[in-house]
Amino acid sequence: MPHVTTIKKRIRERDNYTCQKCGNDGPWVRLPDVHRLIPGSYYRPHLCVTLCNKCHSKMPRTIDDVFRMEPEDAGVAVTFLNLFLLDEREAFEALKKHCGGSGRKMRRFVYLALRDRLQRKGAMPKPTASSK
Repeated sequence: MPHVTTIKKRIRERDNYTCQKCGNDGPWVRLPDVHRLIPGSYYRPHLCVTLCNKCHSKMPRTIDDVFRMEPEDAGVAVTFLNLFLLDEREAFEALKKHCGGSGRKMRRFVYLALRDRLQRKGAMPKPTASSK
Protein backbone atom coordinates (compact mmCIF):
# COMPACT_ATOMS: atom_id res chain seq x y z
CA MET A 1 0.00 0.00 0.00
CA PRO A 2 1.35 3.46 -0.85
CA HIS A 3 2.51 5.84 1.88
CA VAL A 4 -0.14 8.17 3.39
CA THR A 5 1.46 11.29 1.88
CA THR A 6 1.27 9.69 -1.58
CA ILE A 7 -2.38 8.76 -1.07
CA LYS A 8 -3.23 12.28 0.13
CA LYS A 9 -1.48 13.78 -2.90
CA ARG A 10 -3.53 11.55 -5.23
CA ILE A 11 -6.76 12.54 -3.48
CA ARG A 12 -5.96 16.25 -3.76
CA GLU A 13 -5.11 15.79 -7.45
CA ARG A 14 -8.31 13.81 -8.06
CA ASP A 15 -10.29 16.65 -6.47
CA ASN A 16 -8.29 19.32 -8.34
CA TYR A 17 -7.13 20.82 -5.03
CA THR A 18 -10.72 22.04 -4.55
CA CYS A 19 -12.76 21.85 -1.34
CA GLN A 20 -15.51 19.31 -2.02
CA LYS A 21 -17.84 20.99 0.49
CA CYS A 22 -17.68 24.73 -0.33
CA GLY A 23 -15.93 24.71 -3.72
CA ASN A 24 -12.96 26.86 -2.59
CA ASP A 25 -10.14 26.22 -5.06
CA GLY A 26 -7.46 28.46 -3.55
CA PRO A 27 -5.09 30.18 -3.67
CA TRP A 28 -3.83 28.13 -0.74
CA VAL A 29 -1.56 29.38 2.05
CA ARG A 30 -1.13 25.70 2.89
CA LEU A 31 -2.33 22.59 1.13
CA PRO A 32 -6.02 21.74 1.60
CA ASP A 33 -6.76 18.96 4.05
CA VAL A 34 -7.66 15.39 3.15
CA HIS A 35 -10.62 14.28 5.25
CA ARG A 36 -11.45 10.65 5.99
CA LEU A 37 -15.24 10.26 5.81
CA ILE A 38 -15.03 7.50 8.42
CA PRO A 39 -12.98 8.90 11.34
CA GLY A 40 -10.09 6.67 12.34
CA SER A 41 -10.19 4.65 9.11
CA TYR A 42 -7.30 4.15 6.74
CA TYR A 43 -6.73 6.73 4.03
CA ARG A 44 -8.55 5.08 1.11
CA PRO A 45 -9.22 7.26 -1.94
CA HIS A 46 -12.89 6.26 -2.16
CA LEU A 47 -13.42 7.20 1.50
CA CYS A 48 -11.58 10.54 1.49
CA VAL A 49 -12.21 14.04 0.15
CA THR A 50 -10.27 17.27 -0.16
CA LEU A 51 -11.49 20.05 2.15
CA CYS A 52 -10.34 23.58 2.94
CA ASN A 53 -9.24 24.14 6.53
CA LYS A 54 -12.46 26.01 7.41
CA CYS A 55 -14.73 23.17 6.21
CA HIS A 56 -12.44 20.49 7.62
CA SER A 57 -12.63 22.04 11.09
CA LYS A 58 -16.43 21.46 11.08
CA MET A 59 -16.26 17.78 10.10
CA PRO A 60 -16.75 14.88 12.54
CA ARG A 61 -13.61 13.83 14.43
CA THR A 62 -14.96 10.60 15.92
CA ILE A 63 -17.40 7.93 14.84
CA ASP A 64 -19.78 9.22 17.56
CA ASP A 65 -19.73 12.66 15.86
CA VAL A 66 -20.81 11.01 12.59
CA PHE A 67 -23.93 9.61 14.28
CA ARG A 68 -24.79 13.00 15.82
CA MET A 69 -24.51 14.97 12.58
CA GLU A 70 -26.84 15.19 9.62
CA PRO A 71 -25.51 13.09 6.70
CA GLU A 72 -25.20 16.20 4.51
CA ASP A 73 -22.96 17.82 7.14
CA ALA A 74 -20.92 14.71 7.92
CA GLY A 75 -20.45 13.79 4.26
CA VAL A 76 -21.39 10.18 4.94
CA ALA A 77 -24.67 8.42 5.69
CA VAL A 78 -25.02 5.62 8.19
CA THR A 79 -28.07 3.41 7.91
CA PHE A 80 -29.43 0.82 10.27
CA LEU A 81 -32.11 -1.74 9.57
CA ASN A 82 -34.43 -2.80 12.37
CA LEU A 83 -34.49 -6.51 11.65
CA PHE A 84 -37.40 -6.98 14.05
CA LEU A 85 -39.70 -5.12 11.63
CA LEU A 86 -41.04 -7.39 8.92
CA ASP A 87 -40.51 -5.04 5.95
CA GLU A 88 -36.90 -4.30 6.84
CA ARG A 89 -36.20 -7.93 7.67
CA GLU A 90 -37.57 -8.96 4.28
CA ALA A 91 -35.39 -6.38 2.52
CA PHE A 92 -32.36 -7.64 4.46
CA GLU A 93 -33.11 -11.28 3.63
CA ALA A 94 -33.57 -10.45 -0.07
CA LEU A 95 -30.25 -8.62 -0.13
CA LYS A 96 -28.56 -11.46 1.76
CA LYS A 97 -29.97 -14.01 -0.71
CA HIS A 98 -28.81 -11.91 -3.67
CA CYS A 99 -25.30 -11.77 -2.19
CA GLY A 100 -25.07 -15.46 -1.41
CA GLY A 101 -25.55 -15.06 2.35
CA SER A 102 -22.15 -13.53 3.05
CA GLY A 103 -21.99 -10.35 5.13
CA ARG A 104 -18.76 -9.35 3.38
CA LYS A 105 -20.32 -9.87 -0.06
CA MET A 106 -23.37 -7.91 1.07
CA ARG A 107 -21.28 -4.90 2.21
CA ARG A 108 -19.39 -5.01 -1.08
CA PHE A 109 -22.64 -5.19 -3.05
CA VAL A 110 -24.10 -2.19 -1.20
CA TYR A 111 -20.88 -0.23 -1.68
CA LEU A 112 -20.77 -0.99 -5.42
CA ALA A 113 -24.45 -0.15 -5.87
CA LEU A 114 -24.02 3.21 -4.14
CA ARG A 115 -20.78 3.96 -5.98
CA ASP A 116 -22.35 3.19 -9.36
CA ARG A 117 -25.36 5.36 -8.60
CA LEU A 118 -23.18 8.30 -7.53
CA GLN A 119 -20.98 7.92 -10.60
CA ARG A 120 -24.03 7.92 -12.90
CA LYS A 121 -25.22 11.13 -11.23
CA GLY A 122 -21.75 12.67 -11.64
CA ALA A 123 -21.42 13.01 -7.86
CA MET A 124 -18.40 10.72 -7.65
CA PRO A 125 -15.47 10.35 -10.02
CA LYS A 126 -15.04 7.14 -11.96
CA PRO A 127 -12.36 4.98 -10.34
CA THR A 128 -8.91 5.14 -11.86
CA ALA A 129 -6.40 2.30 -11.88
CA SER A 130 -4.78 3.77 -8.74
CA SER A 131 -8.04 3.95 -6.72
CA LYS A 132 -9.50 0.50 -7.44
